This record gives sequence, structure tokens and C-alpha cells, in this order.
Amino acid sequence: MMFFTPPDGVGRLTSLILASCALCGLAACADTSATNTAPTDDAPLTLCEIAAPCANPLPVRVVIITMFEIGEDTGDVPGEFQFWKERRPFDVVIPFPHSHHDLHYDPHDQVLAVVAGIGSTKTTAATMALGLDTRFDLSKAYWLVAGIAGIDPEDASIGSAVWSAYLVDGDLSHEIDAREKPEDWPTGYFAMNS
Repeated sequence: MMFFTPPDGVGRLTSLILASCALCGLAACADTSATNTAPTDDAPLTLCEIAAPCANPLPVRVVIITMFEIGEDTGDVPGEFQFWKERRPFDVVIPFPHSHHDLHYDPHDQVLAVVAGIGSTKTTAATMALGLDTRFDLSKAYWLVAGIAGIDPEDASIGSAVWSAYLVDGDLSHEIDAREKPEDWPTGYFAMNS
């Protein structure tokens, strides 16, 4: 499931177009008027120190948040992040000691990928740490949350993309469709690992 929150003043149709831009690579329709430009051979990418003032933070147009990766970032069973890593030029790996996974950055399109962690606590902590990280200029960034979620098969098929106006946080849990749960169960909803 994908959740896309545009900056203030951007309408629903525009937000869908911008989300499509993020998904398609940004090359054809992204705003290139960012204050900092992508690095070149003459001006290589430089990173500021962690937790220190930063005079020239990395410009970020889009932040892609995924929740987990099963194993390695490439070449094995994919989680939510692996296909992003394998299909985009995330050539720059940026240490992110405030979370459990390093950040990945595409300097050409100024896209930053985050593996935030599963559950409200990990995702909140990683997102807050990123928001407070002085190494990045997130002031003009669009945020795309690419996560896996369940949906009634009568409403959509497996692999559907959904843009939601809001989200109900059920924390870490499983739910068995009411039509398939044992008859003596009061609910099909139960906590993960229970």
C-alpha cells in the first residue's frame, strides 16, 4: 500500500501525478529548481558530519519510506526495499546510526530511501531521526510511504497500489478474514507472535 502526502496547497490530482513521477523515476517531470544541485564530476557529493551543524545539506526531492528488508539489500528474497534498490540508482549509502538500516541516496534525482522498521515505534523513531538530521534538506521533499498491507480481495487484487487519505494504525498484528476464521473465535484479529 502506498501513502503519499503532498506539501500544503497541492491538490489530489496533482499529488497523484507527483506520486507517479516518483514511481516512474522523476526524470521527465520533477521540479529541478532545488537550491542545491546534483553532484557532478567537478563537484562530487560531500556529506556533513552526523549530529553536527551542516552548511550545505543534501537536497532531497522525494523520501521513499519502506518498512523492512528480509536479508541483504540486493540479490536474495526481497522485502519492501530490495526492488527500489535494484531498480533505482541508489549509488550512495549514507550511515544512519540513529536507526537499524543505512540510508540510500540517488544524487541525480535527489531521492532518499529509508528502511524505517516494522511497527509504530521503529517507524516513528527512524522518521523522527531523519527529520532532525541536519545532513539533509527535507524542506521541499515529497514523502512516499511504500508499505505492504492487506485489502479485501473484492476491493482490489494482490499488488494493487492504493493512495489513502488516512490510515488506521493496528500495530503489529494478523487478521484472518471473518469468512475464514474458526467459528468459535470471537475475532480474526490477533497480535503478531501470539
